[in-house]
Amino acid sequence: MDTGGDKHLHMVHAREDLACSFESLAVCELNTEVLRPILQARREGKRVDIQYASLSSPEPEYRVIQPHTVVHSAYRWHVRVWCEKNGEFRDFVLSKISESTGITLPATHCANQNEAWNASVTLTLIPAPGLSRAQKAVIAGDYGLKNMQLSIPTRGALVSYVLQQLRVDSSPRERSPEAQQVVVKNRDKVARWLIDAG
Repeated sequence: MDTGGDKHLHMVHAREDLACSFESLAVCELNTEVLRPILQARREGKRVDIQYASLSSPEPEYRVIQPHTVVHSAYRWHVRVWCEKNGEFRDFVLSKISESTGITLPATHCANQNEAWNASVTLTLIPAPGLSRAQKAVIAGDYGLKNMQLSIPTRGALVSYVLQQLRVDSSPRERSPEAQQVVVKNRDKVARWLIDAG
């Protein structure tokens, strides 16, 4: 006779079996010393001074940002901000922020002013045209395509990150269908939201 205790023990063993069957990939850890003032500035509607290095400007430089949302995209953490230097909304990779120097004056820009953040966009993915019918059926199973396409709703500001996460090349350059198994069907409609990687 199976008692409640036996059922509980069986469930514990099942969970342990599942835990031993999955492995997660390490992602970049958050630096709480960088994140803390950004979250505080967001919560209080303030600006924050940071030092930021990027591929285009590898020497760290001071920036004043007005953060509105922290986003995790596959491998990295980003903060969506109003950048005072560039006079526009941008994404800053948290691991490229080397120093937070403090919270300053009240912010003048917020999430509801960010067109790309508030734009509702649907990415439509289909199997690469060069694949055979049988190969397309395999890809449909891999990606959960319905009627040979997959619609993914997202924000305009996140289109490139969704494509990066799915390893879909957003540029029009030629790749073999076996290398690029799914493509963006409605690229012309989402092209304005694509950003360069890096």
